Amino acid sequence: MIMGNEAQNNNGFSQLGESPLFNFSLGSKELFHSNFLAWLGENKSTRNIFIQILEKCFFNNNRPDWIDGFKNNASKFEILREYKHFDLCIRDKDNEKLVLVLENKVKSIPSLEQIERYTEDIPEKNENTSLVLLSLIDNFVDKVLIEQKGWKIVSYQNLYDCLKDIDLSCLSCYYQFILEDYKSFICCLTKIKVSDTYLLNEKYTTNLKNLRILDLAQKLQASQLCSTLIQKIKKEDIVATYDDKDNNYWVLKNSELRMRIGVG
Repeated sequence: MIMGNEAQNNNGFSQLGESPLFNFSLGSKELFHSNFLAWLGENKSTRNIFIQILEKCFFNNNRPDWIDGFKNNASKFEILREYKHFDLCIRDKDNEKLVLVLENKVKSIPSLEQIERYTEDIPEKNENTSLVLLSLIDNFVDKVLIEQKGWKIVSYQNLYDCLKDIDLSCLSCYYQFILEDYKSFICCLTKIKVSDTYLLNEKYTTNLKNLRILDLAQKLQASQLCSTLIQKIKKEDIVATYDDKDNNYWVLKNSELRMRIGVG
């Protein structure tokens, strides 16, 4: 997964460096994005943009019923930030139940263990609660297992594609500028892709380090290596069973040993 030629990389780095919102985000990469989405939903002028993100990006054709209620009377709902470990939640004030739980992963790789632990801590969750995992890294080891637990996984590429198609002409010039800058910002982030050779390139890693996102590239590479290793092992005749209920261990053939591959 290589972004392209070096000129394209440098252009992406320059755009990020010049983006006001990207520089504002450096203090807390994950909370920045969650707070930005919360602001879109809380602000009357931008709430329609937030609703379109919910409809077109987070849920596509599987649109939950609560969105109509939020769309018709947002005052009956409460947007919660950093609630019960999660980055963003929406609660129905009438029944005090969460209708949306959003977990956001920008600088880390999603893991099933963490998602399960966090989910168990939410007393207001019920069978109708929408669970969304927004992740910059869209190819990670536990992806299928997390989806099987009822989570809708949305990538930042999905978010960018959605924002790209939303008409911003109804907004003031100031809000249009903010949204355009945010689109450019997350577009550049999604283009940070690495191979073995990229992180050996001193100029490339210096650019990543200057933008304080070298750790993202390193984690992305580790996730890619892990996925590649798992696919190769599955082709070998050494695994008897795969137990996803017991910390995702493989039971090896002709042996009492178990094996687990992960990223940490």
